[in-house]
Amino acid sequence: MSKGQRIKAQRAAGQAAASSRSRGTRPGHVDSRRPIPWFAITVGVIVVAALAALLWPADNKHAAPAFKHAAYSHVSLDSTPALARFSTSYMEQAAADPAVGAPTPRATGQSPAGARVGIGGPAAQPTMLIFLAHWCPHCQREVPRLQAWLDSHGMPNDVAITAIATASTSSRPNFPPAAWLDRENWTAPVLLDDEVGSAGIAYGVDTYPYFVLVGADGRVIRRGSGELTTAAWESYINQLRATAR
Repeated sequence: MSKGQRIKAQRAAGQAAASSRSRGTRPGHVDSRRPIPWFAITVGVIVVAALAALLWPADNKHAAPAFKHAAYSHVSLDSTPALARFSTSYMEQAAADPAVGAPTPRATGQSPAGARVGIGGPAAQPTMLIFLAHWCPHCQREVPRLQAWLDSHGMPNDVAITAIATASTSSRPNFPPAAWLDRENWTAPVLLDDEVGSAGIAYGVDTYPYFVLVGADGRVIRRGSGELTTAAWESYINQLRATAR
């Protein structure tokens, strides 16, 4: 290389270094002010979303624990007199049941998930009320049988069905009642009674399971207790349907 060529090369190198310094970067380093490639942004968004899903689970992941640990709710009653205490002797002589034709007390409480649930009084549809105790072996056999019927036939669109979990106590098996009903995949609405069983007392519960058929006018059509066969259950549903025609 001639002396003139060396001088030109040195000048070019000096100009390149000065240009690099004016941009705030050093030779051999990437300019930090260059735009971030789009694919790098996409990867970052995906990573952040994945971390958020792990740290903040969806609400439905929190619903199950709330259901499983529920035992009681606050129950309020209106001024309607309580129904006479049920006696199994009424089952053979339905007309002798003093509660038949009587207005049903309005009882309001919460479901295991905290939703408001009310029973009693006039309603859009006739209603089957099922009073269950988590420790009752007859109830434990009854619930799967009724749920199997609901799974097969679906929830009636002309008859309402509500279960009342009552007489609950931590000193007896299968507590809390919400966990038991959850294990049985129970799909009908549930009203959790309070610790003293106010809703059960208002409806004259004496034995379990206990059923009260209520017309759309809010009055008692029939009461019964004990395990129901599928045929008996269907006859109760049909009896309620007949009142709505």
